[in-house]
Amino acid sequence: LPSVATVGIGGYVVIFNRGASPIKVYGAGSDTIDGTAGATGVTLTNALRCEYYATAAGTWLSAQLGAVSA
Repeated sequence: LPSVATVGIGGYVVIFNRGASPIKVYGAGSDTIDGTAGATGVTLTNALRCEYYATAAGTWLSAQLGAVSA
């Protein structure tokens, strides 16, 4: 993900994983995703999408959405 400082608080990023395997999503620098260090990353399962919201300085919260349509 881009840094929260770049996107701005209240901004968001959507990631679609249309691949056959899960992917890792990483935060920039010291940003966290759902309380997890950005360098550790969080998993986004294949065939799903997720919105990441910048809620505070250095803080992303995720909202995973259902499978993509065929």
